[in-house]
Amino acid sequence: MKKLIVCSLMILICLTSICLTKLLAADEKFTKAMESVLVSIKSSETLESLQQAANRLERIAAAEPEEWLPAYWGAYCYIHMSFLEKESMRKDLYLDQADKFLQQAETINAHNDELLVLKAYAAQSRIAIDGQSRYMTYNGIFTDALQEARKLNPDNPRIYLLEGQMLYHMPEAFGGGKATACPKLKLALEKYERFKPSSTISPDWGIKNAQYLVQGCGN
Repeated sequence: MKKLIVCSLMILICLTSICLTKLLAADEKFTKAMESVLVSIKSSETLESLQQAANRLERIAAAEPEEWLPAYWGAYCYIHMSFLEKESMRKDLYLDQADKFLQQAETINAHNDELLVLKAYAAQSRIAIDGQSRYMTYNGIFTDALQEARKLNPDNPRIYLLEGQMLYHMPEAFGGGKATACPKLKLALEKYERFKPSSTISPDWGIKNAQYLVQGCGN
């Protein structure tokens, strides 16, 4: 009887070890695939290269339906494509794609400060297309998303970057301008100095934008 129990335990340990090995190999494969895409995203300067990255992320998201980061970075790609695009109609089409990716990520990982920040970034991108007609519609989405993100993680530097960006490009008559934007942007840089991504494929963007804008603030 004791031999049978020992034998059963050994089999269980072996099976567990095999399963863990397979899981670790799958995680490593996923991480390496994501790292490869992120390298291409961060070096991309054209719509074509960002579209290729977004297509790769869509395939990874389909293969890894329980992972939220492929959809997150897919949305990030399309938001940046909207800034590179010159035609307003096509800008909106890219942002429509970003929204689809965001919705997909939110079904996997709800109440995530990074997703809320990216939602605010998408709303800011809509405003950038036509601020005069869209501000009232999308500013509420922008503000609410960042307020909720701050509750979840007040140390996320991208919250203050987006707030600073919005104010930096807003006319002084409406409460914007450098005087109100620069304290937010400088706070963002302080947050970036202490910020450490939780993994090699976690959100880490924005510091170059913050540095660039702060240069225009003076002392």
